[in-house]
Amino acid sequence: RQGRFGMFTRLLAAALALFHGLNAAAMIAAPGDWYGATPGVALTGPFNPHFVVDIGFAFLVAAAGFAAYAVRPALGWGVAAMAAAWPGLHGLFHLVHIHHAPAASAALEAGGVVVPGALGLFVAWRAAQIQGSL
Repeated sequence: RQGRFGMFTRLLAAALALFHGLNAAAMIAAPGDWYGATPGVALTGPFNPHFVVDIGFAFLVAAAGFAAYAVRPALGWGVAAMAAAWPGLHGLFHLVHIHHAPAASAALEAGGVVVPGALGLFVAWRAAQIQGSL
């Protein structure tokens, strides 16, 4: 039942696992460096290492969920949906507030936050379709 669209969904889940996992690792291992190197982040407020690491853990959980779905789609669409929850809500929040950002920052937010969040929600939706839940 999965076919090529199922394989594409799994590959997209794997790519999102890698993207979110690398971001999480940077946030957790070197929050100050992550804060200084990530465009637009300094515009959101002063550096708070505890906050950066906390958010890094949320991305780590999302990465683990996407990786689990990519490797074992039989775990079900619920795994993909839970993996997509944080990045999807985070992306939606940034989409709603993107008009407050300078143009250069808005473009980076769209590419680095909104699009990955939307792709994660797409993975969850496709996983539910593949499983026959939609």
